[in-house]
Amino acid sequence: MIKQLLSRALLVIGATLFCAGGFADGAAGGDAFRATAADYASKAQKAVSQGQDAIAALYYQQASIKTDAAALADKGQWSDIDWTQYHANESLIGEKLSAAN
Repeated sequence: MIKQLLSRALLVIGATLFCAGGFADGAAGGDAFRATAADYASKAQKAVSQGQDAIAALYYQQASIKTDAAALADKGQWSDIDWTQYHANESLIGEKLSAAN
């Protein structure tokens, strides 16, 4: 069940990245965030394939946060980007990866 949800989430992120113009010529304010979101989506997919669903869910959240940040950056609303959950997730990811190794 969680693998299906994560797979769907990755598809949504991929579509969002493509539709937002993250792969188009000409740089937008959020292009770097979209690239990082794609990296997190790849990490989530790898974690799912390794049976690390909890870590995959955190990577998915990171991708979502970065995608949202890209949309705000494109509008020049840099100060509206909230990194609170992003930093909390980074700590959790580090803890879970350490425990897995």
